[in-house]
This record gives sequence, C-alpha cells and structure tokens, in this order.
Amino acid sequence: MGHAATEVEALGVKVTVVQMGGYDTGLFTTGTTNTGPQALYGPLRAQMEAMWGDAVSPGPETAAPVVMELASLPDAPRRLIVGSQSFDHVLAMGEAQADLYRSWERLSRLAPG
Repeated sequence: MGHAATEVEALGVKVTVVQMGGYDTGLFTTGTTNTGPQALYGPLRAQMEAMWGDAVSPGPETAAPVVMELASLPDAPRRLIVGSQSFDHVLAMGEAQADLYRSWERLSRLAPG
C-alpha cells in the first residue's frame, strides 16, 4: 500500500485494502455481457472463467462476516486477503515474486539507491 494510507493515518483515518477472493458476483458471466467477446481472447477468457468463474465461487455473503469483523477491529491491518483459496494463491504469488527478485539480486544491488 502506498503513501496515501500513511498520509491519512496522520489525520486519524485508518485504511485497509481488502483483497477479495473469487465470489459469485456475476462478473464473468452477466457482468461481461455488455460487449461481444473477441475470438482472439477466447482461450484467455475460457482460462479466466475456469479459474475465477462464478460456477466455482462461493456467494459473496460468505465474506460478509470477515468484513464485519475487520470493520470492528481497533487496530485493523493495512491489507487483508479475504478468502481461504485466495490466501494460498496470493501467498504463492508473493513467494514467486520474492524468488524472482532474489534471482536478480546481483543486478539490483549494483545501484546504491
């Protein structure tokens, strides 16, 4: 999270970025019907629907208790992943990114900044 959260905290405003997992909101079905699908993106669309499609996602009401508890915390985190599967996915992505950074550490450290 960037500097904006730090800046507003000085004013007494607390910010939490909520990284929501996949929930059955209709995003990949009814939410994308305003435009016609382009054939070029067909394979990617099918892959995304399989990963994040509504048919494999729980209802958004299952996340509500987590969001309500978050809102009641006196010292909430700056960032929270909501969703068990998403937690694992985001953690794996973070570890992969850290591995990528480490693989280029020598080059990164050549500059003093």
